Amino acid sequence: MMGEPLIMCKELTKTFGKTRALDRINFSAPPGLIILLGKNGSGKSTLAKIISTLLPYDEGNVKVKGKEINSNKGEIRQMISYLPQDNIVEDALTVQEIVELYSRLFREPDTKANELLDNLGLSPYRDTLVGNLSGGLKRRLSILLAFLPDRDIYILDEPFEELDFWGRIKVMELIHHALKKGKSIFLISHTATWLEEIADYILILHQGKLLYADSPNNLKQAFKDVYAIEMGSLSEIKKILKNHHNVTVAINERVSVVGERHALSNITKIKNEEIREASISEICAFIVNNAALQQSNFIKKL
Repeated sequence: MMGEPLIMCKELTKTFGKTRALDRINFSAPPGLIILLGKNGSGKSTLAKIISTLLPYDEGNVKVKGKEINSNKGEIRQMISYLPQDNIVEDALTVQEIVELYSRLFREPDTKANELLDNLGLSPYRDTLVGNLSGGLKRRLSILLAFLPDRDIYILDEPFEELDFWGRIKVMELIHHALKKGKSIFLISHTATWLEEIADYILILHQGKLLYADSPNNLKQAFKDVYAIEMGSLSEIKKILKNHHNVTVAINERVSVVGERHALSNITKIKNEEIREASISEICAFIVNNAALQQSNFIKKL
């Protein structure tokens, strides 16, 4: 890997009581778009909070842009903006009031706040109490507040939760815009999205253990025996999942069934569908959904 890592973890371990939330995590992620995948409870939010200096860790070492976080918390907090998994917004304020409050706090111009309000489709709700917003609109507002300060790194924990289709599109456009400006995005999700196709680095966690940490191209090469077929009706998919336990469903820009070629061949004898190479997003979905199968040859442990 060329250049200094954006985020580096070495033997990172975090325990809550008798539960090891993170177990000797090692990776060096470059600047750009970093995607962290894993099912709920895999340790994703714990890792995000540690990197954001919001949670202490027990063992190991964590660096952000070459600076160890324990001895440089103040400096690192000026580099990072963190979107938590749960919306933390004041219900008693209007959208306009809370945006103005954060603008003053971060000393950002009104023009930037207005641009974000427009880009996220929140301008019509300026005078609406936050408590009267739908869950999706509250999520958009939380995302706006995360992107309001000018930071080098934006850590987004489940940004697409509660968003409808158009909300997801608006947030993806915001992410693209930030990347074009040279910012880095650390995006956390429990399901694969098509953003894996343009990621610079992918991490996959399962029960506190890191299953994969590398570039998308290397991921595709490592899992070159994973294929996919397009599927149509929900009834077809349910039937396949009931009768074939070594495949999974990926729902991104299309609906597909993903698995080893021989497993898919058994399906196509009946369906006569065309087998194709799985996309990076489909491979990610396959790994996440089959992470519990520790005996699988596809799980690449570090």
